[in-house]
Amino acid sequence: LALSSTGTVLTVRPSSPMAANTRHTFTLSANVADLSGNRLGQPVAVAFDTLDTTPPPLPPAGSVSATIP
Repeated sequence: LALSSTGTVLTVRPSSPMAANTRHTFTLSANVADLSGNRLGQPVAVAFDTLDTTPPPLPPAGSVSATIP
């Protein structure tokens, strides 16, 4: 975790690659406080999805054609 010098941006970098095509949830404790000591008061959860990095299937041999103008 890294907090910006202004205290407005929290950067999270996982120690290993995250699973593709997966929902992840990051939860901040109610005790997290800003630089003035103001606490969140209740937990805050943020959910996000990683991209599906599975490549599409290759077309059957001979099924792709192209023309050059």
